[in-house]
Amino acid sequence: MRTRIFKLKRSRFLENAGGGTVFFTSDGGTRRQPTKFWRPGEVPAFEGEDAWFEAEQVPGCGWRIVRRVHENGQPYEIQPPAQESAG
Repeated sequence: MRTRIFKLKRSRFLENAGGGTVFFTSDGGTRRQPTKFWRPGEVPAFEGEDAWFEAEQVPGCGWRIVRRVHENGQPYEIQPPAQESAG
């Protein structure tokens, strides 16, 4: 199955309408790689306005988000806060 890394950008409602996420878009916008849209339920939750994700191409359905990654494709792992050692 073919995979690809996408940078997804969050599009929000206006603040006076609640400010929630309406949809996500990926880079593109060309004839060969048009902009892709994802609904909030199709993307894992993340902080901020954009993040990188790995997606796999599903025949007849388009792209499905698999997991969050770094820009270079390495898995994204949330680091736990450093614990101070008692000394």
